[in-house]
Amino acid sequence: IATALVMAAGVTAALGQAWVIAKVSFYMGEAGFKKAGTEEWGGVTLSQPLFTGDAVRTGIESRLEVKVGEEGVLVRIDENAELEVSTRSLMEWKGAGAKANLRSGRLWSNISRLAADRENLTIETPTVLAAVRGTIFRIDIPNVATTIMRVYQGEVEVRDNPAPPGGGMREVGPPREIAPPREVTPQQWLELVAANQQLIVTRGERPQISDFDVEEDASLDWVQWNKKRDKELIPPENPPEEPPGEAEDQPTGLAVNLLVVGQEAPNFVMKKMGTVQFVFLRDYAGELRIEAQMRGNEQKAVVLSFFATWCKPCPNEMAVLTEIAREYQDRGVQFFFVNFGENDRMAAAWLETHPEIEGTILMDPFLTTAKKYGVAVLPRTVVIDKNRVVRFIEQGYYDETHYRADVTAALESILKLGN
Repeated sequence: IATALVMAAGVTAALGQAWVIAKVSFYMGEAGFKKAGTEEWGGVTLSQPLFTGDAVRTGIESRLEVKVGEEGVLVRIDENAELEVSTRSLMEWKGAGAKANLRSGRLWSNISRLAADRENLTIETPTVLAAVRGTIFRIDIPNVATTIMRVYQGEVEVRDNPAPPGGGMREVGPPREIAPPREVTPQQWLELVAANQQLIVTRGERPQISDFDVEEDASLDWVQWNKKRDKELIPPENPPEEPPGEAEDQPTGLAVNLLVVGQEAPNFVMKKMGTVQFVFLRDYAGELRIEAQMRGNEQKAVVLSFFATWCKPCPNEMAVLTEIAREYQDRGVQFFFVNFGENDRMAAAWLETHPEIEGTILMDPFLTTAKKYGVAVLPRTVVIDKNRVVRFIEQGYYDETHYRADVTAALESILKLGN
């Protein structure tokens, strides 16, 4: 049996070196990549494969996301963080699977319900090992001796790192109510952290479990950003019914491609309303920025707003975007309103009844661009940086305050980082 375990462990290690463990699915700001066995850091690219021992890191005001496996395990790190990926052998805790070693900074992980029965991920920090399955949680490392974990959904099984001498792990039963705070033996412990609970582990001290303030936690920018990105990438298990009243968005009935933040924006060519002049995305974003270079004013971002004359919330959204466009007209941001499947005459007649809307109107009569950009409902706003990477997507229109704040925050982030 021992020989079989050693052989299996060797096979697991060999496969880990050959198989892609994760891929970089998104990054913003400064991000670096280090190949296993080297000390030199280089740049990172979207969809970059990560093999066992490879590491990624982020700089100031930067974030990065990796997708582990094929079933939707998302792991993100905040600014000034470093993460190494690897595989576990059969002889390690929880057996074979993927491991992510957070060496510094903050981490957010979401194992979707689709992956819950098939994916097994271990997160390692300097003080803990966490086994997760079907769980949403985050980890902070404020210093090398301390780990703070907060669980939002599901449960996380956590033990000390390194493993206690001689093993001796106890079996954990079903989730139970835990009175905050309480102490456990520091030399050897194994805990189950449930939803809305936090675990604080400091080397040499007793681990503590307690409830955390959910409302205060929800106000944090790091938490809000991750929840919004999860919502964009992972459909809810039980979508809420739309409340009665005026629709905040309207389904288009169009079969579309999936477009997510961090993806390369599909190229397009569309005609300006009432003219024979065509607009190409490549003139404003990507390696070729012809129009911008000719004007001597290189663009920093492109904003697309998809609308139709039959869309009830579209006029309100477009009016707010018109005001935002005025604020950014001298800051290298190009705004386009994209008409969804109608002709010039219909769009022009409708715009005459809405003098509050101003801007360049592009026509998409055959919905070629709408399909590429995933326009399943209207309105839909997409923000693209100068490198042709999608940085923000807003589906529907809810109210002016939140819409204005979301769009301007996305633009300020792009302009501040120079992306």
